[in-house]
Amino acid sequence: MRESAKNALCKIQKLTEEACRKCVTSEPYRCCSSEFCLAVEAGMNAVGKEIPKTSHPSLQYMGKTGCVVPAEFRPGCSGYACQGALESDRKFRREYVRLHEKFQDDETLNKMLAASNNFLKNIFGFIKK
Repeated sequence: MRESAKNALCKIQKLTEEACRKCVTSEPYRCCSSEFCLAVEAGMNAVGKEIPKTSHPSLQYMGKTGCVVPAEFRPGCSGYACQGALESDRKFRREYVRLHEKFQDDETLNKMLAASNNFLKNIFGFIKK
């Protein structure tokens, strides 16, 4: 993975994490689901990466302070922002779009996303975009 793509993913993950913490639903990380943990695992397998699972009862990579998978190995999650965050904060949206553009053409990232999306499509009949 290009260093610029990795840096952009790490920055976007911090940006979206802050937005998630400010969420008015009082349910941080509500966008996480076990299906997406499995899709992240499929993506990591596609590039030969393995991360130990946590003891969380339903989210295999959720630690006490969030996901334990480094941002660059969960591009679909790291690069996700809910509609509420995107609509409520113009500065957030501008920075989010700027960072998102920096990792769109990375070959390793696209390989992980393809494997994750294929997993979701085969198992659940949909593709997360």
